[in-house]
Amino acid sequence: MNKTQGITFGSIVAVGIAVSLGILLNQKKEDAVADPAPMAPSVATDNSAPAPAPASLPPAEKAPQKPASSEATPPNPEGSAEALVKALVTQVAKKDVSGFITVAGETAVSPEVRGALEKLIQDPSLIPDPQMPAMELAKTVGGNRWLLKLKAKEGDITREIHADLTKEDGVWKVAKIQVPSLPTPTVSGQLAVQPPATDLDALTVAHLFSAAAEKLDFETAARFADPGKVSDERLAALLIAMEEGGYKLVPQRPLIATLSKEDISWVLARLASKDGSSEFALELGKDPQKGWLVRGLTFDKMLAALADKEGSGTAYTPIVDDLKGGESIVLFFEYDNTRVTPRTLRQLDIIAKILKQDHTRKIHINGHADAKGSDDYNEALSDKRAFAVREALKSLGVADSQVVTQAYGESRPIRPNFNPDGSDNPQGRSKNRRAEVRLDF
Repeated sequence: MNKTQGITFGSIVAVGIAVSLGILLNQKKEDAVADPAPMAPSVATDNSAPAPAPASLPPAEKAPQKPASSEATPPNPEGSAEALVKALVTQVAKKDVSGFITVAGETAVSPEVRGALEKLIQDPSLIPDPQMPAMELAKTVGGNRWLLKLKAKEGDITREIHADLTKEDGVWKVAKIQVPSLPTPTVSGQLAVQPPATDLDALTVAHLFSAAAEKLDFETAARFADPGKVSDERLAALLIAMEEGGYKLVPQRPLIATLSKEDISWVLARLASKDGSSEFALELGKDPQKGWLVRGLTFDKMLAALADKEGSGTAYTPIVDDLKGGESIVLFFEYDNTRVTPRTLRQLDIIAKILKQDHTRKIHINGHADAKGSDDYNEALSDKRAFAVREALKSLGVADSQVVTQAYGESRPIRPNFNPDGSDNPQGRSKNRRAEVRLDF
């Protein structure tokens, strides 16, 4: 092949390659229009021209529509407890029981709970509480418990769903869903007769007891207390301390379960007021017939704070050990005085509310005095103190037939009136100027 022939052959090859590339590129463009690949949205720049709209294809050439995926969105893509609880609340708001169970997980909703859950979620009168649809209720041994709160569109009826969460590989999951059976108010506002709460676990009982104490609701709190272990006097004294200190349960994680076993549980209830924080402790035991009950109630930290609150010469504690055994609610008086103080009146108001709920209930008021003055004088003084308490209760709506009084003068001190060397003991005497209240329920 000479030089001229070589140049001619090279030109033919070049033209052929150019034509082939043009055909190939044109085919790719047509393929892209006929079957566009999915793309992430592009961000337009100032000098970019708008892309032309793709040409529509004849119906016969359109790809068949894929059916919507039946797989649910992962219940907790963010991995946090808050996101998981928010997803549950969303399903409750949509009244979607299946969606709720998908988010929670089939194993978290037992067959026994499913029926109550369906009824609650699908109730048209209930919606997630607009103020607080969910809150972290408790720190537990294995994770935490969240409360989903439903509120009636009209009225004050509320219901709850409890979700126990555990953390696995850094992701929160629902371990268990519960729908506690709450006490039902009657038309009069009192509680209807309730069966034993055998379906409630220890933490739920602690929650219901603590919520009742916050509301100064003696009836409900007593329902969850073992009367053989927690006296009515101690329970009433807790309510008095709650009212006196202005205590409320902290809004997030008010309960901490420090021990959880098959037949015993310890729970700490965290409180707050304008004057500071406090707490009370519950010991719960399991009764074969009655279920979990509060068997121990300690609120020493509250009492210590209240004793220091006013700094006056009048002693303060709402409960003392009775000399005959048991406990009594105690009301203190100033020296040589029978006046019912505003603090005492607040205590009596709680007692009056308890008595007015059941007119067959009675209380015994025992008046006492310190050792200054003669025996006759102190007996008369103690009688006047018991009478003053009785009159205050009457002014609060308690019937005469519910109150029995007795005067003991200086004969039953609970603290020494004098020091071992015979000198005066003002602090001891301040605790002997009192009236004790025994509840006869």
